[in-house]
Amino acid sequence: TVYEMDTYISHFDFAPWPTSCTLANIPFPTGKYAIKYQESPLTVSQSAYSQVAGVLSWGTHVDVVEVQVDRINEMKVRGKLATGNWLTLANLRSCQLRVVPISPARPQPPGNRRKGSFLIVGDWGWDKNMHLTIKSRECQEIVSLKMLQALEVLGDVQFVINVGDSFYPNGVTSPEDPRWQTQWRDVYHERLRSVPWYSVYGNHDLHQDPCACGDDSKCAQLNGNRGDLSRFYMPSPNYFVEHPEMDLEVIGLDFNFIGDPHVCKCTPCFAACQAILLRRFREAATLLFRRLRESTARNLVVFSHYPTDYLSGHPDILGPLRDQRHNILYLGGHRHSTDSSSVLQIWPHQSWVVGGGGGLSCDGPQGFLVGEIDANDNIKTYPIHVPPGVCCA
Repeated sequence: TVYEMDTYISHFDFAPWPTSCTLANIPFPTGKYAIKYQESPLTVSQSAYSQVAGVLSWGTHVDVVEVQVDRINEMKVRGKLATGNWLTLANLRSCQLRVVPISPARPQPPGNRRKGSFLIVGDWGWDKNMHLTIKSRECQEIVSLKMLQALEVLGDVQFVINVGDSFYPNGVTSPEDPRWQTQWRDVYHERLRSVPWYSVYGNHDLHQDPCACGDDSKCAQLNGNRGDLSRFYMPSPNYFVEHPEMDLEVIGLDFNFIGDPHVCKCTPCFAACQAILLRRFREAATLLFRRLRESTARNLVVFSHYPTDYLSGHPDILGPLRDQRHNILYLGGHRHSTDSSSVLQIWPHQSWVVGGGGGLSCDGPQGFLVGEIDANDNIKTYPIHVPPGVCCA
C-alpha cells in the first residue's frame, strides 16, 4: 500500500552557491521514501519538479552516503544524509523538498506468495501547448513517482500496461521523435522503464503518426523487440504476450475504429485512415476470439484504449469478455479517470478505466492501477490515486 499523504518542507534565502540547503532537526520516521526536489525561484524554462534517481531507506541510524538527482537543465545535485533521521542537501541555493512516504514491503505469508505483479497507466503524455484542466506536468510526475514507489514496494513487477494517448496532442512521427525523450523518458524513472511497457495506440497517438495512413510497417510506436526498452513493446497494433510464470496472457487490441469516430478527421488521410482502422478493428476482434478459444493461460489481461462502456454497441465483443474459461481483466483508457465505477462491468470478471495518468484533464481520480497474480492464480487489482488538489482544483 502506498500512503496518500505528502509532507512539504520549505527553506529559502540561503547564501549564494555553492552552499548547502540543510533541513536540520526535522525528524523523519523510519521507513522508505521517494524524494523530489525543486529549486526556487522557478523560471518558465525550468521543470517544476525533478525526479530523484533513487529511493532512500532510513533506519534508526542513517549512514546512506549520497543520491544523485538528474535535472532537466543538466545540473547534478547531490543529496547527502546527515547522521540521524535528518536530510542535508548539498549545492542548492534554495530548495523545496517534497517527501512522499511509502510503506515498507511486507513479507507475504507462507503459502500465499504472489506469482508476480504489473502496473497499468494511460492518457499521460502531458503537453504544455495542449491540455485542458491539468495545467502542468506535476500531475503526471506525481503519478510516475507513485508508480516508482509501488514498483519498489512490490519487488516483482513484470511489466507495465500502457492503454494509450501517450503523446499529447498528436503522437510521435518516428522512433526518433524527441517526444520519446521529453514526454516519456524524462518523466518515468529508468527503473520504471527497466520492464517492458506493453502498449496500444490511443486516438491522439494517431493524429500525426504514419500508422494512421500507411501499413503497419510505418507505425512510429511499433517495436517487436522485447529486449529494446528504449521504447514501448508493441509488435503490431494487435498482439498477445504470454507470461507462463504467472499463468497469464496479455492481449493488446486496437479499437480506435469503434472508440472514436472522429479520429481520422485529425489525420491527413481521412479515407485511408478509416479503411486502416476498420481493418485493425476486425483483426482485433479475430485475435480476441482466437485467444479466448486457444489460450491455455488461466488469466487473460485484455486491454485497448477504450473502456467497456465504449463497447456497448458491440455485444459481439462484450459477450466473449465474460467467458468463464479464464479469469479476465479488461482495461481501457480514453476517459481521464482511474476507477471501476464508471465502466460497464463484465461479471464475473473485472473491468477498469485507467485513463488518469495526468496528461489532459480530470474526469475522475488521477492515478494508476496495480495488478497482482496470487498463488491461487487469482487477479487482484487496486488503484493508487494522487491527492485531488495536485492535478485539478
